[in-house]
Amino acid sequence: MLPNGFPIGVGEGLDAIEAAGIFGIEDSLSLRFGWRSLLCINKSDWSRFDELFNAYWLRHNMNRATK
Repeated sequence: MLPNGFPIGVGEGLDAIEAAGIFGIEDSLSLRFGWRSLLCINKSDWSRFDELFNAYWLRHNMNRATK
């Protein structure tokens, strides 16, 4: 289990990496939906996932735009 509360093991991590290779990290919307379908079990996970995804990816994209 990760510190954020998601029960993600090695298999899920490898699947997430594979999905990133398919969708590409530039397409954050497809990546979000792909990862969410892989990593979330119930609706409360979806909300938590979106918070974590936004916290990382929106900040990352903002930093990238200012460079």
